[in-house]
Amino acid sequence: MGITLLNFPTKGRETPHKSLAVRQKIKDMCMHEVLHPPYSPDITPCDFWLFRKLKDNLFGRGFKDQLSLDWAIYRYLEVIPKEEYRKTLKIGLKRLNSVVAYKGDYFEHS
Repeated sequence: MGITLLNFPTKGRETPHKSLAVRQKIKDMCMHEVLHPPYSPDITPCDFWLFRKLKDNLFGRGFKDQLSLDWAIYRYLEVIPKEEYRKTLKIGLKRLNSVVAYKGDYFEHS
């Protein structure tokens, strides 16, 4: 069967991992759902920037095994300019400082 990265459309603000359709598809494919503790994707650079880029690049492509997937990710990460990483980390630091300033309460960021 190999490895295929999936992306499911959701309605409104519903996150994919909570969507009934996604959860059913995971179950139908005999896949395991990996649960994560609560977090704020707005402050984690991998979540607000990198994972979206990876997902867009790898979406719909089939990989015959884990090694093929690993190499595709590695090659993609290698072509992202270092300056883009620096810029993103600065944005993440700014957002983290806002979390501290607001003592963990919700805030809008720009």
